[in-house]
Amino acid sequence: MINTLYNNKANLDKKITSNPYEDIASSNTIIKGSIIKKDGKNIRIQLGDNKTKEIFDVVTKNNLSVKQGEMLTIKKSEIETITKISNESLEKEKEREKKEIEELKKEDLQPTKENIDALKNLKNSEIPATKENILRFVTIKNSLTDFTQNINLNTLAMLMNKGYDIENIPLSQLDKIAKDESILQDKKVSALENKVNKPISYDEARDISTKLYSSQMGKDIQDIIISLKKNDIEITKENVDKIYDTFSKLYDLKDINNENIIKTLEVDDTNISIDLLYKVKNYITTSSVSVSSVKYTENITNNLTDEDIEKMTPDIENLLEKIGIDKKDIDIAKAILKNNSQINKENVEEIKEIREVLSQIQELMDKNVAGMLIKSGVDISSMDIKQLLKEITSIINELQNVDDLQLTDEQMDLTKNLIDAIKQINSNTILKNISVKSILYSSKVGKDLYDKLFSNQKSFFSYENKVYIKASIVLNNLENIDFNSIDYKHNNISLQYLAQKHSIFNDNSNSKLQSLEYEVKYESKTEVQNGIIKHYEYMRMNLRATHINQMITNGIDPYTSDIRQVSALIQSQTIKQSKTFEKLSHLNDYTINNISSNIVAAQSEFTLKNIKKSFDLENNTGNYIDNIKSMLNEIKEKDFKELKQISKKIENILKENHTFTKDDFRKNIEQIYKHIKEMEQIISKSQGKDKEVFNKYLNEIKENIRETYKMSSKNEMIQIPFYMNGESSNANVYAKTKKNKKGNIDPNDMSVLIDLNTKNLGKMGFYIKVDNKKLSIKISGNDESVSAIKSNLQSLDNSLNSLGYDIDFIDLISPENKAKISFVNENTRDINSKVDFFI
Repeated sequence: MINTLYNNKANLDKKITSNPYEDIASSNTIIKGSIIKKDGKNIRIQLGDNKTKEIFDVVTKNNLSVKQGEMLTIKKSEIETITKISNESLEKEKEREKKEIEELKKEDLQPTKENIDALKNLKNSEIPATKENILRFVTIKNSLTDFTQNINLNTLAMLMNKGYDIENIPLSQLDKIAKDESILQDKKVSALENKVNKPISYDEARDISTKLYSSQMGKDIQDIIISLKKNDIEITKENVDKIYDTFSKLYDLKDINNENIIKTLEVDDTNISIDLLYKVKNYITTSSVSVSSVKYTENITNNLTDEDIEKMTPDIENLLEKIGIDKKDIDIAKAILKNNSQINKENVEEIKEIREVLSQIQELMDKNVAGMLIKSGVDISSMDIKQLLKEITSIINELQNVDDLQLTDEQMDLTKNLIDAIKQINSNTILKNISVKSILYSSKVGKDLYDKLFSNQKSFFSYENKVYIKASIVLNNLENIDFNSIDYKHNNISLQYLAQKHSIFNDNSNSKLQSLEYEVKYESKTEVQNGIIKHYEYMRMNLRATHINQMITNGIDPYTSDIRQVSALIQSQTIKQSKTFEKLSHLNDYTINNISSNIVAAQSEFTLKNIKKSFDLENNTGNYIDNIKSMLNEIKEKDFKELKQISKKIENILKENHTFTKDDFRKNIEQIYKHIKEMEQIISKSQGKDKEVFNKYLNEIKENIRETYKMSSKNEMIQIPFYMNGESSNANVYAKTKKNKKGNIDPNDMSVLIDLNTKNLGKMGFYIKVDNKKLSIKISGNDESVSAIKSNLQSLDNSLNSLGYDIDFIDLISPENKAKISFVNENTRDINSKVDFFI
């Protein structure tokens, strides 16, 4: 780490040290102290005894497994930064903590660690620390922290493949959807496994039950154990009890009356589950229900007795006839009336449907089906009964599908091996690494089984699983392509084609999906063959289940499409997924705090899209000038003549973007936006094949501009994209200042942060503090850029002197965000923000 202080009272090259540990040369220097408090990588330690004690704040490179009260012994090489805390600072900190507790009490909030953390971060970002904002910050930060710690590219890629718009779904919903979707397994595979697994005997089940319960159990428990074993589910007391309790509740609900169903609807009409019906019927407390939430309450206020309702029978029958309900459902109508609710067709039909659904579940679900439900991750008792019936029906259909499949004992074993291979596969599995023990092409048995499982009109595997298996077999068995066996000029060298030509297996099955062919250009034989080898090797090392899922979702068959097309799709999908997720997988606490603050300030939806936008804003990346530059390059490449003239105007605005005020900057943005709208009009009338490509660019640019300013406007920060040496760069400028009498910025008393991102120097921070023409400057960046700045300090000093400013000191520090952290920490909320000076 470079950390050098320079002083104007001496030569600029004379080093001054303010921290006793900053100039220790050896990275092996040991620092030892007692831990006062710890928060992640931030540790406060006390060095020395109570008489000679010194307090330091240490930021470690790794999160250490230590806690308050323990002794910390650490090498300097393991420390990111270390700062001495003065007694005065400690006293101010105590006063600040008292004020924070008082502020939280005023907002009727407990002074918990989370709430105090939220209050501090909101105040640092100059966001009103209201109760609503504090609670929202806590919720967002907790969700984002959980998400980054448990982020699963496989699961999110799977959701993308299923058509979920994951970027715009609130993170709380996304987490629930991911959990729900990830538990669902292929029912076709489960049904096939159920067929090929031999059931255990009742004697074996009795022995297992005795071990579980320390006594012999009845036939019901033994049937459950047999079902679990046949479905390859772990036999635990918990799993057995779960199924047994469900059937006990279903039996109890055989005599549930209409009044119980109405009361259940009052508790929760969005999720009528077996568990909820059982609790209501048996007077088990669920939750308090406000009168306003009761669905059926209309204008009836008088309580009717059974005798009153019986006297109304003729009137009720007439009403049912008018609304189109059969008189046999009069008991439902009477129950509604007894509940002081209004009789209408919707109410009667809903109660009737619940009774019918419950009756079908009781009739259709046996122990075997219950075992398969558990295997699919279904919580039988808590799932809405309508959805549960769909799951049960789906499983029964798949069981009936495999019922007529005739397999020999040897084929049974081979099928088990296939199922074992499929069970190894998750979204991120590289298919070459899947060992398919059943070599389907190696024997007569294998070929016959292949015909039964893959070529039959009945489907015993999902199409995705068929492709997984067949692709795995080809990629496992064909390490190198034999050009004596194939026609290198063929326009569709697919995995199916390679399997046939290399005698792996003869598969002539047709696909309903699109098979992409490859246009063979005029190249030499060697060039074409090298291209085939290159694409096959790439596909062999990188083809994953998630790629196959995505292609099938998009209507493309990865098994019957040319490997060169498939290879290109794998690359594009990998880039897309990487762009979506890689930023979010390594967020530190500092960045999470700022992202949470940005989203609270902008009152934005807590979605992946807004998280990424806030991340880009925080890290000074992904500005709209990059989008514009990409579009301008595309216009040149595609030779889109109608857009060239306008694109030249935009390019000139960007290149002439040098010195201006905030108002000038906004005018330039308005000009760019105007030209973007002009491009939209031209493209809307265009019939060119690239119309959609440019529409996508324009939409991204407009959205980027809008979202950037929505995020940044509340925090008094201005984002300035610009060109430097022909490359796009970006500066985020923050300012804190005490206003003068006219309410304008005071140039002699201000703090400015310029957070810079350039192609050549990388990320750099310039924190400039002005106090009566005296400048204190902190410059942070990577070691290379800080060294470059160091070599030009004299020139900087001369330039500032010519403007009437004296450098009090310059601090060169790493890492890149240190200047930004210092700016936030050293400027309190009572200093107003304003960005209206010349840049």
